[in-house]
Amino acid sequence: MEDITGWAGVSPRTFFRYFESKDRVLLFGGDAFNRAVVRALPDQPAELGDLAALAATLRSLTPLLTPLKQRIRLYYRAVGESTTLAGHHTRATAQHNAAVAEALASRRSLEHPDERCHLAAALAAIALERAYAGWLSTRRELADLLDESFAALRAVVTEGDGAGGSEPPG
Repeated sequence: MEDITGWAGVSPRTFFRYFESKDRVLLFGGDAFNRAVVRALPDQPAELGDLAALAATLRSLTPLLTPLKQRIRLYYRAVGESTTLAGHHTRATAQHNAAVAEALASRRSLEHPDERCHLAAALAAIALERAYAGWLSTRRELADLLDESFAALRAVVTEGDGAGGSEPPG
């Protein structure tokens, strides 16, 4: 931290006044990206369903993430090695999903998010995590991996039980 604060020209004490905790320093950039998703979502065409609008929004924001690939890689490494940070990540994801569900509800002129809004937000978060995993471990483009993740998600959602019907067994 001394190196970072020295480079920034502030004391460590001053630096940490901008964050609720030391752990929040690690989550800071993710908050900005999550707010960008919520702001951009209403701009998607009305004829797009919830998942398609989320996919298009996330894809449109990939240029913001590309220069941050190494930082995001370090973030996921830290989260994977710390149960405390994993807990913060889980809480941040839940808060983001709730904000996305609110944005989807607003987009559909609902007073409150319905179950479809909440599920779409959670499924989009899963698709994004899967795309991140591929992006951080390969040289592939994040936008392409997002397209693949959402295509796989659509295939799973529409596949039924694999026995020719869509009713659950039993």
